[in-house]
Amino acid sequence: MRILLNAVSAKMGGAANYIKNLAAELARSEDEHEFIFLAPEEQAKGIRALAPNIRVLVTNVGHAGIGARLWFDHLTLR
Repeated sequence: MRILLNAVSAKMGGAANYIKNLAAELARSEDEHEFIFLAPEEQAKGIRALAPNIRVLVTNVGHAGIGARLWFDHLTLR
């Protein structure tokens, strides 16, 4: 199963730490699941090479305005 984690707003602080810790824990799991993180470039660097079942798609939509973010969350992400 593929599991998508939308972390486009995890740019700094607690959200950034949380997404790194979550990725590290998921990398340790022995499941057959593929975890796909949508994250800004600054967070993707720390997640990319953790495990073969973790993939990162880089997006900077979290740095855009509210309209772009709503468009992304409701239309593009589908």
